[in-house]
Amino acid sequence: MGVRMGEDSDDISRIKELLKNEPRGLSIRQITDNLQINRNLAAKYLDMLLISGQVEMRTIGMAKMYYLSHRVPISAMMDFSSEFIVVLDENLKIIQINDHFLEFLKTSRDTILGKIIGNDTIALLAEEGTIQAARDSLRGKEIAKEIRWPVDGKDQFYHVKFIPTVFENGSPGVTIILEDTTDIKYAEQSLRNALHEKEALLGDINQRINDNLQLILSLIELQVGSIKNELTCGMLRETQNRIMTLALVYSQMGKARPGMEIDISIYIQNLIRALLAAYHTEEGKIRSVVEASQITIAGDKATAIGLVLNELISFTVVNAFPDGVKGMLRISGVRSGSGYSIKISHDGIPFPKELNLAETDELGLQLAWTLVTKQLGGTISINRETLQEFELMLPESGNV
Repeated sequence: MGVRMGEDSDDISRIKELLKNEPRGLSIRQITDNLQINRNLAAKYLDMLLISGQVEMRTIGMAKMYYLSHRVPISAMMDFSSEFIVVLDENLKIIQINDHFLEFLKTSRDTILGKIIGNDTIALLAEEGTIQAARDSLRGKEIAKEIRWPVDGKDQFYHVKFIPTVFENGSPGVTIILEDTTDIKYAEQSLRNALHEKEALLGDINQRINDNLQLILSLIELQVGSIKNELTCGMLRETQNRIMTLALVYSQMGKARPGMEIDISIYIQNLIRALLAAYHTEEGKIRSVVEASQITIAGDKATAIGLVLNELISFTVVNAFPDGVKGMLRISGVRSGSGYSIKISHDGIPFPKELNLAETDELGLQLAWTLVTKQLGGTISINRETLQEFELMLPESGNV
């Protein structure tokens, strides 16, 4: 038996030396012809070398070509790594460990080699879940987990990888690599804290803006009550509605987290309710339907889109439903390609045929046209067949 093992070792060395001189690889037949050894023995030795990672094989046509592996041995690279690395055998005994890990453990290589990982060797890896992960890795399963380790009253964090390993003799082992992620973890926590503070600050700012706008609305309401001129009152009412539109935007933004988009359906419902109240519309005169649940808008566009909707809905309420005219106001929104479409339609009195949004004298429609085409990068049109519908086409990303 001892003679055979010695011969095996010699034959393996001869195969490796032969392959060293043939970087393009050799087939098993070429190896047996060169070394004059039995084909079955050669196949056995090559399998051993493949398992241990010393030889690699590629298929060319019908032939299998063997060549020396160009992998760098783990022992040659461990000490150059900034990570902690330890190699265990199938009994979880420590057979290799890098200098960086030894410095951290404040121990010597001679003291720790040959011992099983645990509290008396590497307490950092002694937790039962970690030991089990090492056992699972011995069965060929690659595992990654996080470890928290208290040091001098402060938690240290490590990302740990358990990598199945096969040694030259074919026996299984496991390589454990620990990456210190403490700085990353604390940086992430600092970012989360900063984001929370930013959210609170922005929410407070939006609320203060909304409060100030409500104060302005109240002042205008007092002013309207003291003015007898209907034209002046009407102009103030329109200004009041625009300020109310901004207030609704900031109210909804104050309830949303920074970066979140605003549900336009909820916004439109609130806007219609406020406008009908502002125009003292009798209950039941105008029924409204909002179908825009698929659309949300970014906070940086909400003000502009809110003003546009205010002008178009206000124009529709005033002109399509004058005294005595009842009907339905419908706002629908759908996504279309790289943007979305919003339609404001009604079944009241049609708009004038000569109405031209690009050249209108109506201040509100001028404002809507400018915001849509110049600021939002979209289009606005009237349905010329019915004269009862506005349509907005807005891109996902405009000039806002």
